[in-house]
Amino acid sequence: MSKCRLGGVGTIAVGLWAATLTVSAQCTVPTDGMVVTSDTTFCTGIYYLPNGITISADGLTVGGGNTTIYGDDVGYGIQASGRANLTVQNLTVRDYDHGMHFYDCDDLTVTGCKVLDTPELPEGEIFLNIFDGPNGSYSHAIWLRYCDRATITYCDVSDQQNGISLFNCTEALVAYNEASYNTGWGISLYDTDYSTIRDNTADFCTRDYNGWSGADAASLLMVYGSSNNQILNNSLVGGGDGVFLAGATHSLQRRPNNDNYFAGNDCSHSPNNGFEATFSQGNVFENNISDYCNYGYWLGYSSTNEIRGNQANNCSTAGIAIEHGHENTIEGNTLRGNPRGIWLWTDDDASLVNVYPECKDSHTYTIIANIIANNTDGILCEASGSNRASYGYAITGNALDANGNGVRLVNTQSSTLSGNYFRDNTSAGLRLTSSTGNTVYDNYFRNATNAVSAAGNTWNVTKAAGPNVLGKPYIGGNYWSDYAGVDTDGDWLGDTGVPHTCGGLVVGGDGLPLLWDDPDCNINGVADATETDCNANGIPDDCDTAAGTSLDCNANDVPDECDIAAGTSADCNLNAIPDECDLKVGTSLDCNANDVPDECDIAVGGASTDCNGNTIPDECDLFVGTSYDCNGNGMPDECDVASATSPDCNANGTPDECDVIVWPPRLTDQAAAVLGWTDISSSGLALNLADNEVAQVAMPFTNDLFADAAVQISNNGALGFGGNTDLSLINDEIPDEFAFGGAQALFPFWDDLDATTGNVYWWVMGMAPGRVFIVQWHNRPHYVGDLVLDGDEATFQVQVFETPAGDVFAQMLYLDTFFADTRYSDGASASVGYQSDGTDGLQWSCNQLGMVSPDVVLSVLARGQYSADDDGDGVPDECQSWRTGDVNCDGSVDVFDIDAFVLAIMDQEAYEAAYPDCDHQLADCDGDGVVDVFDIDLFVVLITGF
Repeated sequence: MSKCRLGGVGTIAVGLWAATLTVSAQCTVPTDGMVVTSDTTFCTGIYYLPNGITISADGLTVGGGNTTIYGDDVGYGIQASGRANLTVQNLTVRDYDHGMHFYDCDDLTVTGCKVLDTPELPEGEIFLNIFDGPNGSYSHAIWLRYCDRATITYCDVSDQQNGISLFNCTEALVAYNEASYNTGWGISLYDTDYSTIRDNTADFCTRDYNGWSGADAASLLMVYGSSNNQILNNSLVGGGDGVFLAGATHSLQRRPNNDNYFAGNDCSHSPNNGFEATFSQGNVFENNISDYCNYGYWLGYSSTNEIRGNQANNCSTAGIAIEHGHENTIEGNTLRGNPRGIWLWTDDDASLVNVYPECKDSHTYTIIANIIANNTDGILCEASGSNRASYGYAITGNALDANGNGVRLVNTQSSTLSGNYFRDNTSAGLRLTSSTGNTVYDNYFRNATNAVSAAGNTWNVTKAAGPNVLGKPYIGGNYWSDYAGVDTDGDWLGDTGVPHTCGGLVVGGDGLPLLWDDPDCNINGVADATETDCNANGIPDDCDTAAGTSLDCNANDVPDECDIAAGTSADCNLNAIPDECDLKVGTSLDCNANDVPDECDIAVGGASTDCNGNTIPDECDLFVGTSYDCNGNGMPDECDVASATSPDCNANGTPDECDVIVWPPRLTDQAAAVLGWTDISSSGLALNLADNEVAQVAMPFTNDLFADAAVQISNNGALGFGGNTDLSLINDEIPDEFAFGGAQALFPFWDDLDATTGNVYWWVMGMAPGRVFIVQWHNRPHYVGDLVLDGDEATFQVQVFETPAGDVFAQMLYLDTFFADTRYSDGASASVGYQSDGTDGLQWSCNQLGMVSPDVVLSVLARGQYSADDDGDGVPDECQSWRTGDVNCDGSVDVFDIDAFVLAIMDQEAYEAAYPDCDHQLADCDGDGVVDVFDIDLFVVLITGF
């Protein structure tokens, strides 16, 4: 959004603006049963309206400031039906059956509202019906049905039964709302598709039913075919269920909730399930947290789901539990401190299996790269009852540490376990009970009891080229910590004491156990004696560097001395440290960032000059402020003067042409940056700004242009010097009297930026007096319009110089200003510029596409005047040998010359006697060669300027 009105492509708006805006602020007193047909702002107050308010026209904005309406716990507070493009904002509504009720209202916006005290059913005696539906008996704070593309943001619907409820809606956005401490559902979706639920807080939405916690309450409820939704970054802590996704009705009608995406949500501390997602397919759970629940993730009768990168620690029953599931992927999760880390099973459940015959068995899972530690059973797969089967698990690359049993298979067949690490499990690394037809190979076993199994399973595959789990050259069986045999043919596979049976506990045994017994410091399957040893110290080079017996400052696994000897790295200063490491650790400086130490740059034949002999390259002198370049010719002023490139008649060290020029602040696109892009995303201090947040930091210096060190940094692409933290998310023209309270400010990219990825950093580089204050907005997306985060969000920065480089006090640089939604790219919806205060500013662009991009370097320039030059000849006045009108020869033309002027006209001899070092021709103001009364008028002009 934007309020920009002015600006021309390729131009700079410079100067002062003044405008007077008169607003006639009127408000409407709401009345009971009121029908609103035009835009309405309600007056401040508390109004008893038992029949509520009805909105009865399209395209209206209805709202208030400090306005509260209330009823008698029946009916609707605010309602509309069959309308479009409505906005309801900044209202408090309380004591209605539905605080807000919208039916068939497309493109609806509800924002900044608070709904209180809708009726709720008593706890302790009512178990909720999750399929109560749009025609049910429950009360709701905000109720929507058939409302496509609705937006509900920044509302508070806490402390009642049900918060925000969407029925038969599509493409909704529910974001930044507070829906906690409800006794039903914080947010609920019923047959609602293609919607985004993000950045809401709906904590502790639970209830009691005869002493049983939960009673089907949930922080987020999704039922009756709610599919293709995105659930992102919500706090859903302590709900009866954090997320309750139910794909079958109480009468076992199929109403699956499929293809939803859950990411970044916290569903911890649920007395039941962090996530319950049953009778549904194709859902993805990624990077969520469900600690201290009964079940972290319960996905009964579900299939083709993906559970990736989640956390479920210290749950009462299981981290991940799926009954009667198939074809699910469980990857990269962390599961610690549970009775069961992963529990997959099938059992006698005739009524449900009759309706879902495809879910009779538990089978065909991919379980890969999980961290599973300190559980009673790390992974448990089992089948019980008649005509039930558990089979087809691919268990690969998992870390199974310090569990009771690392993996336990019961009545499970035709599964493969490979590449897993079974370490320090106290009962058994792997326990197979009544399980046959399984293949176990290329695993690492180091446990008190490594494995227990009856006959019928395979413990190695045919020898094949590796690498294996130890990094050795062949794949065969498993590594066993209790195997004592040896390798007689050099292939790192055991040849004696095979098959290995763990002392008889593994029937059949491993015929090709893996070995790791020859010296191999880097565990790469190659004997140390045959590896590269460039410095001939008897240690392979990569082990040399890893152990620190040789330095490897550039981390290329080659000792530094070998890098230099081979010419892989230069050592221009001959200090036995590769140049790139000199620069990295600070043993040499590289002020111009050209990857060459400064002392080498200014040596004979180097890339830089050092005209003043101070061992600092000239271009760095100019940047850090140890030298100045007032005329912008690339040469330090003292060298300009010494070489007579510029005169310095008054010997003040400043070229004359700089002494007499006045430069006000300017904003220009420089051909090149003073410092250049300097990435601080790794070295800088992260502000962790939320959406629209402003933080204050203390800049450790000031300069002649930026005199306030209290810097306000806004997530929305601007920083103010002093002032306050007020910066609208809606960008406007520059200057803006409200931005940071009208303070001095820089606006590199003022737009409505989000905080869902990336960060904002600040840092100070260099040493006084050449420090640089840098603020970097890194990978920041645009709000709402850039929901598809493609890793290509906006990155830009501001650099403020303690000692200006010549006349450059600050620069704004852009690494990436392109968004996936091109409506916001390259300045198309941003304001860019500088303001001295709220009425005086320099605008580069306002909502103009292409005005900022990676090839733009915006510089703020300013300079003062050091010497007068009244006659405009470019020579400081104090250096003039004579000057017309300066009849007393004191260097100035003023009233003190009057007596001398009169004397020069009246009596030349008396004048020369009184002023022996002056020439009476200085009184010849009309230039006719004669000093007479005709010079009087022009002399007066010289003195007065009129």
